Amino acid sequence: KGKLSGYVLNQIAKCVSIMYKRKWKIDENEHDYNRCGNEEINAWNQTHICDNILRHIDSLLSSNNPSVTVIGLAFANELIEEFSVNHASSALGLTWDFHIRCHRGFEQFCLHALFLTVCKLFRKIVHDMVQLDGTAIASSSSS
Repeated sequence: KGKLSGYVLNQIAKCVSIMYKRKWKIDENEHDYNRCGNEEINAWNQTHICDNILRHIDSLLSSNNPSVTVIGLAFANELIEEFSVNHASSALGLTWDFHIRCHRGFEQFCLHALFLTVCKLFRKIVHDMVQLDGTAIASSSSS
């Protein structure tokens, strides 16, 4: 009880990933184009979105609750798939050019940091396994 099935969890993570991808494009009504050019606004928007994504994923992966960590991994996986330029990403009725720009921006602003965040989790898992193994070895050698 209280656990999401793998399918439901992946579909929720996919929906959130799609929302982030849809937000990737700047909303021309929200910005003053007289202050700076499109490229600067896009870079700010993409950096802001990536910071938000990474903050959420890091908090999920840093949890001591394995169920929460699984949610973080599912979210990271769906983000990578959604921002890829293969058939794993959703069509969304957008142009191929939009998908390519999203992919390149995600690669430029997010992918490396996301990779490092997931590596931090794997490092923690390996450390915990070594600690458990060391405890098991110490207790068996003292018997």
